[in-house]
Amino acid sequence: MNSRFIIIVLGELWLYDKLLCITHIDKLIDK
Repeated sequence: MNSRFIIIVLGELWLYDKLLCITHIDKLIDK
């Protein structure tokens, strides 16, 4: 596997996870 490809995928997964956490917190605050 290309190490750069792995780093990009992990970075995108991390960003996606952070976005999910942020939207989840916003929904909790709205309630």
